[in-house]
Amino acid sequence: MQIIVRAPNWLGDAVMALPVFAALRAAYPDAKIVAAARENLRAVFTGAADEILTVPRGAALLKNAPALRSRKIDLGILLTNSFATAAWLFLTGAKRRLGYARDVRGFLLTDAVKPTPEILAAHQAEYYFALLKKIGVAQEMPAPRLTVDDAAASEAAKFLAAKNLTAGNYAVIAPCSAFGAVKDWELARYAAVAARLYAERQIPALFTGTAGQREMINAVAGDVINAAGELTLGGLFGVLRNAKFFLGGDSGAAHAAAALAVPTVVIFGITEPSRTRPLGGKVQLLGKGGLATPDLRSPVMQRAARRVLDAITVEEVADAVFNLIKN
Repeated sequence: MQIIVRAPNWLGDAVMALPVFAALRAAYPDAKIVAAARENLRAVFTGAADEILTVPRGAALLKNAPALRSRKIDLGILLTNSFATAAWLFLTGAKRRLGYARDVRGFLLTDAVKPTPEILAAHQAEYYFALLKKIGVAQEMPAPRLTVDDAAASEAAKFLAAKNLTAGNYAVIAPCSAFGAVKDWELARYAAVAARLYAERQIPALFTGTAGQREMINAVAGDVINAAGELTLGGLFGVLRNAKFFLGGDSGAAHAAAALAVPTVVIFGITEPSRTRPLGGKVQLLGKGGLATPDLRSPVMQRAARRVLDAITVEEVADAVFNLIKN
């Protein structure tokens, strides 16, 4: 039996999709499970899938689909909501095609699930997991768990050695999200927490982000270790796994940290923690959140988010970190 799962396109969403893969493995131990994912997210599915198939973007997605017919896919599962991905799955020739009946795509699916108000209000991981009931996979949802492979572990070890960092005695701080200021606490405040952490506990802070965020971190964060753009995603997972704790906003890195069982402090602005909080036993949330699906591009939402984020103080965040790591 061959199962292909079209994974979500963002890091946090991809991590929240991992319980689906774990449940499929338990339900179909002899099946070949394929994760169809974007190239930049391959590391998320290491250990979760037997094969990771890179899917292209845009029009190339549909051109790619017929080539998959020779695989004779028994079951295809969509963890995306778009019409284009449903058309792609249809063109692969998958015998059963499971997904939510959204974006006028129900006719392309053999097992279309109508999203109820309850499931739309649920945590994003539960939203993905609920699809499996349609095919008789009914079990309690496991927590997301990431795997760090040997190559990623080696990359992380070399990086830490080059930075003179000791496993278990550094913090990872991810101050920037893909959505920018509407989700991000002020960068200078993260730097202030890092300074207090080093002054009081001698724990150095490693700031992570994309290559495009490197100069911004350098300009504001001052005397910290700036690793923005220096690690692959797998390498980041390896560095996270050995951190004393993680601090960041509502972002994919926070979900990765929690899925690696790292003590995690997450700062929420206007996005709703009940839907997108990282799942794990060592997660501390700050901020009340508020809106389940805010339009993050709206100037009104951006101003509202700024007010909420600015109300969270350096003292609150530092105290949350110290309380988390002493337990």
